[in-house]
Amino acid sequence: IHVRLDARDDEASIRENNDLWPGLFVQKITDDIRKKMELPGNISGIIVGGIVQGSYPQTAGFRQGDIITKINNNKIDSILDFYRELNNTGKEEITFRIYRNGREILLGLVK
Repeated sequence: IHVRLDARDDEASIRENNDLWPGLFVQKITDDIRKKMELPGNISGIIVGGIVQGSYPQTAGFRQGDIITKINNNKIDSILDFYRELNNTGKEEITFRIYRNGREILLGLVK
C-alpha cells in the first residue's frame, strides 16, 4: 500500500475556493436532530449542516438546516444516495426537493 501525506491548505484559502463542489456539508438526520427541529416522522432525507460562503449552493439558496429529500426526483435516504446523485455523470442540471420550515421547495443547480 502506498500512502501520500500532504499538508492541507490554510482555512482562508479553503473558504475562498469558489470552485468547491458541492460546497455544502450534509449529515444524517439523527433522532436528536429530528427532536430539536421538530421534524414530522414522515420526513426523511439528509440535513444541510453547513454551507461554504460564496459556493454554488449558497447562491442557489440553500440554508443550514434544509432537509434534502430528493435529488432529480430520486429519494435521498443517506449521504451515499446524496453523493451518488451528485456524481451522476449524465446530469448537467440538478434539482433538489427541500423541506424547510414545514414547506417543500425546489432548488436547482447546474454542474
